[in-house]
Amino acid sequence: MKNVVVAYIVFVLIFLVIAAVLIGTGHASTTKARPNSLGVDQVYENNNGYLLALPVEATRVGDDVNIRYQPYNTPALYDESLLFCGDVSAYFHNSDGSPKRGVLIIVYDKVGHHMYSGMACHEIVNVFTMEVQR
Repeated sequence: MKNVVVAYIVFVLIFLVIAAVLIGTGHASTTKARPNSLGVDQVYENNNGYLLALPVEATRVGDDVNIRYQPYNTPALYDESLLFCGDVSAYFHNSDGSPKRGVLIIVYDKVGHHMYSGMACHEIVNVFTMEVQR
């Protein structure tokens, strides 16, 4: 029994010595911002929001447009709204002037650039149509 206790103590001491050596010689550091050409700390995250939805209704609110939509694969009675800045009609029309129809992918800036009656107004980046594969 005494040999087992001695072996266990030796094992623990060897483990502690190895851990101390690895900690002392390791070149690890905590997370930090990635360096860039400006030399400033910068957070790298995607500022785009993506919406896969069927637009239901668009309402002009001052200079902005509130779009009510049904997100893809949700119950028919469920809908949401987003307020978009400025005149967004060009994004919802094809190059020939015809309106985009069906389920759309709306890419917008998640950061609200200004407020209208307490609601954040988002900038649209682009709108894409979903092509049906059969």
